[in-house]
Amino acid sequence: MMSVKSGWEPKPESGYMSRRQVAEMFGISVSMLNSLPKSSLPFYKVGRKVLYRRQEVEAWIEGRNSQSTTTVVLGLNRRPGRPAKKAL
Repeated sequence: MMSVKSGWEPKPESGYMSRRQVAEMFGISVSMLNSLPKSSLPFYKVGRKVLYRRQEVEAWIEGRNSQSTTTVVLGLNRRPGRPAKKAL
C-alpha cells in the first residue's frame, strides 16, 4: 500500500488544488476555507485528501464577483446556526 506524505500537493498541470492552495488563492486560512458551507464550493475526496478542480474554483469565484468580500470568502454574512441580528 502506498502512503501519501502529509505535505503532498497536486501538481499544477493536474488541474487540481489542495485546501492550502485554494486558501492561498483566496487569501484566507485553511480553517476559514473549511468553514465554508459544504454545498458552496465543489470538492472531491481522495482517501483523506480534499481536492478542488481549478476550473470549478475559478467559476465559483466568477459567480460571486458581484457580492461583498465577506460573502465571497465566507459564503454567508452571519455565523451558521445563528439568526441574523435585527436592525435597531
